[in-house]
Amino acid sequence: MNNIVMPQEKLTNLKELVSRVEKIDIDLKRYDLIYVENGFRFTKNQSVEMQRYKKVKKEYQKKINEIIKTL
Repeated sequence: MNNIVMPQEKLTNLKELVSRVEKIDIDLKRYDLIYVENGFRFTKNQSVEMQRYKKVKKEYQKKINEIIKTL
């Protein structure tokens, strides 16, 4: 892999986006562990929140990919 010099601003944005995606992954896994493995059903609010998390995660990953493509 080549050593690429990134502008500090892009590097900071990339790190921030990656940390947000990791947080969302942790939140989604928490829901899976609590509800799915124990056989509980999600409430309507929890289902909406899960869908929102997944949508935001996709948006963050698109931004990450855009930053990587510009390198």
